[in-house]
Amino acid sequence: MKKHFHIGLILILFLSVSCSDNQEPINENYFFEVEVEGNVFRQEFSENLTLNELPLIYERDRSVSIGQINSMIDTNCLSSCISPFYINMVFDGRVGTREVEVLEQLQVPIGSFTTDFWYGSTNVTAEPSKIRVTITEADESKRVITGTFEGETYKNQTLTPVKIPIKGKFKAGYRVL
Repeated sequence: MKKHFHIGLILILFLSVSCSDNQEPINENYFFEVEVEGNVFRQEFSENLTLNELPLIYERDRSVSIGQINSMIDTNCLSSCISPFYINMVFDGRVGTREVEVLEQLQVPIGSFTTDFWYGSTNVTAEPSKIRVTITEADESKRVITGTFEGETYKNQTLTPVKIPIKGKFKAGYRVL
C-alpha cells in the first residue's frame, strides 16, 4: 500500500512540475509585437534565418551604445504577413529599463505612430511623448536582443496631437556594425 502511495505521490509531483505555466519555450522565433488603439499586430520570423535574410534586426555601431530597429517587415514572416508594418525605433541596447531615444515611426494597417515627429492637419508642434524600453537580453555572441516597451505615442495625420497608449515586445537579431 505504501509503495502505491509513493508512486502516486511521485506521479502527481512529476505532472505538476511538467505542466507548469511558468515554463518558457526552449526555442522562440524572432518577433515584433505591438498593441495600439486596442489592436495587436505581430510579425514572427524563423530563428534559423541569417542576419542577411532577417528583416527584423537591431543594429548599432561599435563606437556607440545607441542602436535601432529599422525594418520594413513584409518578407520572410512565418504567419500571414501584416502590411504595412514598418518600425524605426532608436534605443540603448544595454540590458535594463530606460527611455526610448525616439520611436520615429511605427506603421501598421490602422495608421502611423511616432513619439517626436507628429504631423497632422494643424501647425501644432507636439511635445515629444515617452516610451520606456526594457531590454531583458542583449547578446552579441548569440546575435539576439529581447525586450518590451510601453508608453505613449501620437497617431500621425490626425487633426490634433493626442497621446495614445502603446506597448509591445520583441526578439530580434542583433548586429554590431
